[in-house]
Parts: sequence; C-alpha cells; structure tokens
Amino acid sequence: MNLADRVKGWREAAPRFLERQAKSASQVRFGWDHPKRTSFVFGCQRSGTKMLMRILDNSPETRIYHENHASAFRDFQLRSDAVIRALAASSPAPAQVFKPICDSQRADELLAAFPHARGLWTYRHCDDVANSAWQKWGAHQREVITAVVTGDLARWGWRTARVAPRVVDDLRRVWRADLSDHEGALLFWYLRNSFYGELSLNTHPRVLLVKYERLVQGGRAADAGGGRRRGGLARRSGPARAPRPPRVTLRGGVQRG
Repeated sequence: MNLADRVKGWREAAPRFLERQAKSASQVRFGWDHPKRTSFVFGCQRSGTKMLMRILDNSPETRIYHENHASAFRDFQLRSDAVIRALAASSPAPAQVFKPICDSQRADELLAAFPHARGLWTYRHCDDVANSAWQKWGAHQREVITAVVTGDLARWGWRTARVAPRVVDDLRRVWRADLSDHEGALLFWYLRNSFYGELSLNTHPRVLLVKYERLVQGGRAADAGGGRRRGGLARRSGPARAPRPPRVTLRGGVQRG
C-alpha cells in the first residue's frame, strides 16, 4: 500500500475514530460500580456481522470489540476469559459486545464460561455469503473443505476445529476433486453454520438467531430474529431452525437450497 492510499484510509477512518473516542468519554457518566452485560456475536464470515456490530454500536450503552481489536483478540480469536472479564470491568459501558466469529465453533463454551452473557448468531443466504467469500479469499475455503473431508483437521486451526462427524460425512458425500472455489465457499457456509444446531444453540435460552436480510430491510438487531423481547434480546417463542445447507450435486455444481 502506497502513502497516498494510507493517507486516504486515515482520512476515511478519522471521523469514526473521533466518534468512538467521544462515545467512550461520554460513558464515564455511567460509572464503574454497576453490573455489566456481555454479549457475543457469532456466525459465518461474510454474513453481515460487521453490519450488526455497527447497529449495536449506535447504542450509547455499548462498548464494541471487533475481531481485529488487539486488546480482546489475537489472530482474530478471543483472548483468555480472564482478559475478556478484565476488559469488561475496565469499561464504564453497561454493555460489552465482542465479535468472536472465528470462535463460533466454541460458542457453547463461551456461554458456559460467561453464564450471564447473551449470544447472537447471524446468518445470511448461502449464495450471497459464497459470492462474497470466494471473491475475497479465492480458493482458501475450498482448501479448508478438502482438509476436512481428507481428515486433515489440525491444519487450519479454528477453521477445522470441533467439526461434528455428521457434518464431515455430509461434506464427504458431496465433495469432488474438481470442486470449484465457489462451491467450496458454499460448503464452508454449511460447515460454519452447522455449529448453530450441533451445539444446540437453536434451543439455548440466551441465544438469538439474527437474519441478515431482515437487518438490511430495516429491522433492528433486537427483533431481526422474529422473537419477543426479554432480557435485552428478543426471545423466540420456540426453537429456531438451523439455516438449511445448500444442495450440492456430485456433478454439475451447486444448486440453491
């Protein structure tokens, strides 16, 4: 990146940086001696989690931690539970929101470690996610899927961690040696969103399923899951179904689900 591009980036980021500093300063009025609410945003990459975080950041009560925030994350994964608790304690903001999408495969562990925390699982139609993902990362997600179906589960770290045997079997049934990058991105969408059901988050009382398309259409983060509000998040009237995987043929490519 040349100097002109860096300057342009700094200029574009400056207004948002100043807004964040002003917001942090204004939160001092809340003080520190009050209960803190912690929330986690989970989901598959390219599913609109950044947009959801921006919506949540509009609240004067929130402190937002994206996955590139060095204090809360290392290599896009959450730091230790002790560090997360220390960050929450050091901020006067009543609500702390973290976006550990690279830790979505251990959402159940995080919710157990933080018994009062809430979770938001964001999902988006598989075609849109795959189109965005393969344009950004090319063959990478296809390579991850190939590693999963060949049993190389240690190679890609969080990307291949805790994959359920049933999901591995599903991927093996549709995998081909000539899988395209786009098809690989579709299958990665399925792999990541499978954790919503495999970890029983669809019946977890502190987890809300958020549909990206509803946010785009003007829905709020609080009601994008179609539930009734309770305890700071919308509560479903019953278990939400996990996002349906795309149909992938053995020959001829990927069909829409």
